[in-house]
Amino acid sequence: MIPNKRLIKALRDSVEYLSDPENKYEWGDYTQCTCGTVTKFLLEGVEEVEVSHIHYVSGDGGWTSKANKSYLFECPQTGLPYAQIFRELHKAGLNKAEDFLTLEYCGRIEDKKKFESLSLEDRITALEIENNAPSYMRREVVIEFLNELADKLETQLISQEAASNNKESVRVCI
Repeated sequence: MIPNKRLIKALRDSVEYLSDPENKYEWGDYTQCTCGTVTKFLLEGVEEVEVSHIHYVSGDGGWTSKANKSYLFECPQTGLPYAQIFRELHKAGLNKAEDFLTLEYCGRIEDKKKFESLSLEDRITALEIENNAPSYMRREVVIEFLNELADKLETQLISQEAASNNKESVRVCI
């Protein structure tokens, strides 16, 4: 991820949105999951992209899968090539497929592996028991993760800007 104000704002807006229990969060819905929520805020104001219509056909892979193969598909709702949508996300700082993996699983890849190692029956049972779903599927974990990620990116951005300003000062003095 490339730290920038647009991405940080989208992460903070996503936290605010998800902090309101009236707003839907559903990990298995590509428009209401972590990536879907952040994408909506990243694409606000981008012409040609109707954010409310970003949609994935069930069973065709998640955000990470799309980031790896975005040139192959187009959104069935808008007709826009996913490549166009991902170009905008790339401009906003999500520049690698791994960035979507990080968002999808809140940086908890081990939790993902552990959950995926369960039998289908055990996965269903885990999802049916309240607060037994993998951590990356829980709203409160997502909110905490997005806050921490925004803080981390903001710190990196401030450091980069300070370093850039120091270089400019040296150039002026020489």
